[in-house]
Amino acid sequence: MSENATADLIGPLEALASELAARGFAARVSAARHPYVRVVNRHATALSELIYAARSDADGSVWFWWSWAERICPANDPQHAVGKIAHVLTPQGLAVDDAADRHDQLPADARVESSSL
Repeated sequence: MSENATADLIGPLEALASELAARGFAARVSAARHPYVRVVNRHATALSELIYAARSDADGSVWFWWSWAERICPANDPQHAVGKIAHVLTPQGLAVDDAADRHDQLPADARVESSSL
């Protein structure tokens, strides 16, 4: 993948990471050969995922993809993607917003900050 093609995928991933952070997830963009966002539930760190951005072969549009190569949604709708990602990375019975509120109540050594990803 060329540098220009990779750069075109970073913007949507940064928008996704920003939306995820606003929902209480730790998120970090990686400009690897296949760019992705590493997402971690701050309260259940075993719940993490790599979300990729890639162009559709059919029309060239950018999509977000799960690590198991299933499409999430078009990259022009990061809020929709965040809803799906939050559903997968949130333990049953715990609302994402509840988890975000509880982050500040955790002992400092139990918190996962974005910088530690």
